[in-house]
Amino acid sequence: IDKRSEDVNSYLRDSRKKVEKLAGVHRLLTKMQFLFELPSRLEQCIASGAYESAVHYYSKSIGILRGSSVATSFASIAAECEEIMHGLKVTLRTTLSTATEDDKVIESAKLLMRLGEPDSVVRESVLSWTKGRMQACCRDHPVCTEDTQSLSPEDCCEILESHMHWWTTSYLLLLATGAD
Repeated sequence: IDKRSEDVNSYLRDSRKKVEKLAGVHRLLTKMQFLFELPSRLEQCIASGAYESAVHYYSKSIGILRGSSVATSFASIAAECEEIMHGLKVTLRTTLSTATEDDKVIESAKLLMRLGEPDSVVRESVLSWTKGRMQACCRDHPVCTEDTQSLSPEDCCEILESHMHWWTTSYLLLLATGAD
């Protein structure tokens, strides 16, 4: 049995090496295909609002593309991807300054930092957005626009509760972006 097993193994050894080599080539081709499709994949992600996925794909691939810029096709893919991601940065900066939802601000800030935007610039934008939102909240709130004497105790409690919720949310937003 041992002799037969050894004969079969030696007979299949060459085939096994060929299969392993082909599997390696297949993995390489799959990676190459991913890189060649990257610009269109980024555009699709951005068009569908999947900014997190676009940043993930870009971050995962750009080092390889830049490192392999000897090949002109990789250099052109890298340039195209950088142009697409520049457009995403512009969109994220706009969202960061005009968003009405905390989640959008947090997501935009985190993605901008992952894309290499200086932390200080992102924090300043978040602080500016938070300041504007606080001013609008205070300006538009019934306490600031109505006679508070006419409010019932329940209304006062509701107002205090909404303020506490908003201030807590704003504070957590600042913490999420790493602001001091």
